[in-house]
Amino acid sequence: MPTPNVLTPSQKYYGYFRKRFSQYGEDVKALWGSTASQEERFQILAEIGPLQGTDILDVGCGFGDFYAFLRRKGARIRSYTGVDIVPDMVSVARRRLPGNVRLFRADFTKEEIPGSFDWAFASGIFFLPHTQWSEYVASILRKMYDSARLGAGANFLSAQSRSKDSLSRYARPGLILDLALRRVTDRAVLRHDYRQNDFTLYLYK
Repeated sequence: MPTPNVLTPSQKYYGYFRKRFSQYGEDVKALWGSTASQEERFQILAEIGPLQGTDILDVGCGFGDFYAFLRRKGARIRSYTGVDIVPDMVSVARRRLPGNVRLFRADFTKEEIPGSFDWAFASGIFFLPHTQWSEYVASILRKMYDSARLGAGANFLSAQSRSKDSLSRYARPGLILDLALRRVTDRAVLRHDYRQNDFTLYLYK
């Protein structure tokens, strides 16, 4: 049970991104350092497997930038569902994205997202340290995996980074892979071949 008056991981992320949105508004800096780094991570997530004609769940969707990225790259997905804990970001996504996109303001750790999905993705939602961090990661990966017919993909800041900041949680790739193998599935791939400070985990059915 969480200690009284101590923020849960979800509450900590909510507060962090509300503050970023108040500082930067709809700019990518509310979510990432730059559009280039965001899109490099999106590209790796999109390489998980065939996306054409599939139904996608985006956990921590922010402004819906992953959907916009996929459209620009020509991925003709069948449907996109985004969920984010910050109402302001969901409002921006609703204004930016077409009406057939489904968007929910929800805490993924507590609420069920209606729909049927082939792939579940999470980009940039595991970087804040917390005493419950490992359990938070395991529970979200498990729920993403269970929600998807084909598999799930998520990225992390890497402990191999040579330019760490004092705010973020830099995960040891081997420990995250071990956690996924023990708690989620034994069909997993870890990619650490694109950014020195980042890695991506693919989880397959």
